[in-house]
Amino acid sequence: MTPAEAERIGRAWIAAGGGWRDAFAAVDADGHRWRVYLGSPPILCGHGIGTPGFIGGWESTADIIGAWPDLRDAATRGAALEVVRERWGDDTMHMAALRSGWVWMFHDERAVDLIIVNSLPIAGASEAEALLLALQLAPKVSL
Repeated sequence: MTPAEAERIGRAWIAAGGGWRDAFAAVDADGHRWRVYLGSPPILCGHGIGTPGFIGGWESTADIIGAWPDLRDAATRGAALEVVRERWGDDTMHMAALRSGWVWMFHDERAVDLIIVNSLPIAGASEAEALLLALQLAPKVSL
C-alpha cells in the first residue's frame, strides 16, 4: 500500500466515524508517526514512534496536527477490527483473504457450524480497505 493510499484510507476512516482507539498508529501532517493512547475522555495523547516526542490535548488535537490513523500498522488494524465488530453488533466477524480480495465473514446462527460469506459488497484490495468498507456500510447497531 502506498503512503498516499494509506492516508486516503486513514482520513476516510475518521470521516466515517471510526474515531481513535488506544494503540492506533497515527501520522501527522508533517509525516511524524505516533502511537495513540486515550487519556481521560475526550483527551487524545500520543508518543512518537522512532523519534522522541509527546503530544497531548483534546481529541480535536488530531485535527489540528492533521493526523490520520495508519491502518498499515498491525495493532491499528486489530483495534479497527473491534470497532467494525461493535458497529455491526457481531463479535464473530472476521476477514479472509481470497483471490478476489479481502472479504468479510461471519457465523450465521441459522447454519450450525458453518461460516457464511457476508453477502454485502465489502471486499477490499487490502485488509485496511476491507476494514474501511465494513465501517462505512455498518448498520446502526451495537453490542
